[in-house]
Amino acid sequence: MRAPDWLADLVSTTRRRVRRMSVEDMGIWLDAAGSGMSKAFAEYVRDRDPAALAEFERGLAILVAMNQEVRDRQKV
Repeated sequence: MRAPDWLADLVSTTRRRVRRMSVEDMGIWLDAAGSGMSKAFAEYVRDRDPAALAEFERGLAILVAMNQEVRDRQKV
């Protein structure tokens, strides 16, 4: 999955952290990221707070970085 240009820097930074994680640790972080994204999006819908949108995008970057890492590990 290729990240959109506006998200690429955040995905790249996150990917460096994800590379050092076990798949089990990734699952734990993924669960937290998903919950955080849901809460942030609900807050954004309610208040249109740019900080909530930024938090949602951070979660999105985590998902993309994990997807890229898992796909790369399958190639080995």
